[in-house]
Amino acid sequence: MDRSDVLRFINKAKQKKVAEIDLSNKGITELPDEIGELIWLKRLNLSYNNITSLPSSICNLVNLKKLLLTRNKITKLPVEIGNLQKLTTFDLSYNPLIKIPKEIGLFSNLYFFDASYCELHSLPIDIINLYSLKKLNLEENPLEFPPQKVIKRGLYAIMHFLTMEKGKKRL
Repeated sequence: MDRSDVLRFINKAKQKKVAEIDLSNKGITELPDEIGELIWLKRLNLSYNNITSLPSSICNLVNLKKLLLTRNKITKLPVEIGNLQKLTTFDLSYNPLIKIPKEIGLFSNLYFFDASYCELHSLPIDIINLYSLKKLNLEENPLEFPPQKVIKRGLYAIMHFLTMEKGKKRL
């Protein structure tokens, strides 16, 4: 789908006020700003495309519960991503993403987070604020913080490590 096809799709979705959009595997390279007008959207699947960046307008989708971005070419997330506080599922796997913004710590409802097979070197300490998080996938990242030995022990070990590191920074 080229930009005009995506815009037509978004306009139809806007007219029908659909709650779910699946634009996976459509060859999309650019997501237009108009995506942010679908404020009632609950689920958005943009997986298996060639998207390199997300427009900050995507952060207007404050009712979004599920955001799937698997297998794109995203290297950076907008700082405003913290606006998506209703997210329960966030899949960023298989993107050349190098950093997760600290604003992810605002996702108080996040249950499932997959950032496996990215290019992450560190996690923000703010992940400790994700009290609802039950599943965290970080496989195959060159993570240095937390160390790999902590990552391999799973979610609770990661949360414990980050909590201890936050405590050290307060001293």
